[in-house]
Amino acid sequence: MLRVRFPLSETQILLIVFFVFFVVRVLFVLLSGFDNFELFGDTVRYNQQSDAIRAGEYNLLSADLSQIESLFITAPFYPYFQALFKLLFGSYWISALAATQIFLSSLSGVFLYKTAKLIWCERDDVAAAASAIYCFYPLTFWWVHTFGQEMPFQYQFIFTVYFLLKAIYKNHFPSLILSAVLFSITFLTNTCKIVLEQQPSSRFTYFTRHCRLPTYFGF
Repeated sequence: MLRVRFPLSETQILLIVFFVFFVVRVLFVLLSGFDNFELFGDTVRYNQQSDAIRAGEYNLLSADLSQIESLFITAPFYPYFQALFKLLFGSYWISALAATQIFLSSLSGVFLYKTAKLIWCERDDVAAAASAIYCFYPLTFWWVHTFGQEMPFQYQFIFTVYFLLKAIYKNHFPSLILSAVLFSITFLTNTCKIVLEQQPSSRFTYFTRHCRLPTYFGF
């Protein structure tokens, strides 16, 4: 199959990818009419937990200490992450956290593009197609400004996979360390999903090593 190479530099392509992702997500936030708590019921719980953390209750209990509810099954990273924004930005924490999630979600599009190029032997056309699907698939931006675990887990997992594959393909040890750190953060963000995805991800990584995926399909 003919390999398509775009007449642009790598930096230009990545900037375009980021810009498209960013615009799509900002337009969704502006046009959907939903606030940061409407689309997912657990957002209220995370808000209560981050308030409790600010009040000195670090065991993820309800902020209303008269009605203490143990939430030990909650992965701890996101409530602490939200509490950090409340500490740093005060009354502007909602805008700051929403902007950060939109930025990181857009950045994940860049890393998905780079991941596809690693797997498919530097093919720009395949990487662009993968990025386009990810960009416009509704569930990849539906919760982009919602204060829950879903969106952070999504971009953290993409970052983790990219650096893991870079470590394998490029024999780059610092990427392996970074992937391990990101995997730990991802695990603490949404434990149940990362446990379910670990086995198929490991098999996929083994299968795609040394560009075996395009070779297998005859590309």
